[in-house]
Amino acid sequence: MLDVTDAMQIDPIRHIDTNPDRSWIFRDKVDHPLLNIRLVLIAMVGKLKSVSGPLEHLIGTVKKQCRVPEKAIPGENCVWWVQEVVRFLQVKGLLNEFDVEATFLEAQRQATDRIGHANMAKQRTEVVNFTNKSCDVAFDI
Repeated sequence: MLDVTDAMQIDPIRHIDTNPDRSWIFRDKVDHPLLNIRLVLIAMVGKLKSVSGPLEHLIGTVKKQCRVPEKAIPGENCVWWVQEVVRFLQVKGLLNEFDVEATFLEAQRQATDRIGHANMAKQRTEVVNFTNKSCDVAFDI
């Protein structure tokens, strides 16, 4: 999995923050997304169509074509970046067309509703499927 973050990055050897100015950077994640206790909602917006070559090649292309957000530009953040990646995949014909803005607004609404519940800490991350495809996210970790 790939995402962008502006969080602290601790060097495991030197034990120092390698991102002190909180710039947006790519982060290759190896943890299962449902293990992230801060994750409120996973929105499935589509399934990749047949990808020729290894998935790592596609991830490398995304890193080259979809720049990280810039702090100086209002509105650019991790959600903006995911929307840019979705649009890139749509243009490349790897993801079905849908209204990215409307879908993300609905996902944000659902996440906000979920945060409003007092017992959210005891709940598991919710997976919302915005497609007519089966959702392959593993719920049992």
